[in-house]
Amino acid sequence: MRKKKSHFQSNVHTQHYFQFASSYNAKLLNFKEKGVGEKSSRPRQLQSSAPKVKSTETAGKKTKPAKRKDTRDSKSFKRKDLQVLRRDMFLTRISAFAKGTLVNFKTQWRAYLLFCYYFHLEPFDINVELLCTYSEFLSRSFRSAQSIRNYLNGIKVLFLLLGLHVDVFSFYELKLTMKGLDRKLKHLPKQAFPITLEILGKFGEHLNLNTPLDATYWCLFLFALLLLSRKSNLVPVSTKKFDKNKQLCRGDVTVFQSLIIVPFKWTKTIQLDAVKTECHIGWLHYGYSCYLFSSTKMSWYDAASSCREHGARLAEIETQAEDRYIGNIAATLKSCARDDVIEGTFEWSSGTPFIYTNWHPGEPNDGGVGRSEDCVFTDGGWTDQSCDVTNNYICEKEYPETIATDAPVVGK
Repeated sequence: MRKKKSHFQSNVHTQHYFQFASSYNAKLLNFKEKGVGEKSSRPRQLQSSAPKVKSTETAGKKTKPAKRKDTRDSKSFKRKDLQVLRRDMFLTRISAFAKGTLVNFKTQWRAYLLFCYYFHLEPFDINVELLCTYSEFLSRSFRSAQSIRNYLNGIKVLFLLLGLHVDVFSFYELKLTMKGLDRKLKHLPKQAFPITLEILGKFGEHLNLNTPLDATYWCLFLFALLLLSRKSNLVPVSTKKFDKNKQLCRGDVTVFQSLIIVPFKWTKTIQLDAVKTECHIGWLHYGYSCYLFSSTKMSWYDAASSCREHGARLAEIETQAEDRYIGNIAATLKSCARDDVIEGTFEWSSGTPFIYTNWHPGEPNDGGVGRSEDCVFTDGGWTDQSCDVTNNYICEKEYPETIATDAPVVGK
């Protein structure tokens, strides 16, 4: 079955018309779709209702003008013509809005009319109690009071287009209701301080620029800062609002033989407040831990030292789900288990014994006679291997709790 188009989905300039049901203060707002081949919606030429003069058989004979007949039919005809004019006036006014703005208005108007229809309220008999009740109704669906203000503004625009009074939108009762919704719907995050180079430095504290992965992250952060600052520094709102203390000027740029210095006067703002964090930059969250998958290969001892520098340890695989998660991300990794203390008895680097294993058939075998394989290597299954062999590795640390910070912390 073909889906019926909504009355609010067509182009209002060519496919909608506004119809009054009875008089100037209409009680019905009805948008209809105009199909291809229908007659034009241009107003018909107003016909004169002046009385007709009867013809005479002789030119010299005087005739008396007929009496004017102001019948109900002529009044009805005038009333329809007036409705056509008002409909076209409405379409002319509404054509002043951009397409995207008009789509938003249609959504807001439909929501208001459905609200009035559901509660059997007169939509055009506007009063402050109706607006306050509608605002409270919208608060059940919106998280921001500003969204409610946008819907009220859409109703105000509708009434202005219809030529109705809008004084009620400035009443104190409505302002008081919106003030209460501001407190009631207050939520995080909120806008705070702008991005600065000091904040960017906070990111750098969590990076080790000697590693290729962290160096790549640092380049991305610098690139993002340049992108965010480009528009705010180069493009003023208008020529009249140009501010040399904000916009970048040609004289601000200093050029050297192998260096260009570009000052940052101001940047875009970001959201800072109490935030629920997950893992630091480059770390992945799973369960109650954060994991860092290495992009370089190291021996078991060097890998353990690298994890300690990050305040972590080599990963300890304790469940089948965790083993699958690690295996889906990296094909081959070095785990932190070893049996160099007691041969044949593997334990994690923290000293805790195994509670889960996933050995390949025939493993661990210590590499045969005369060989020492004391570390665990995983590639979907576990094998023992020499600790001096270099492989990728994975670090693990506890998942952080919610914190309050003055600097951004990377989350989801």
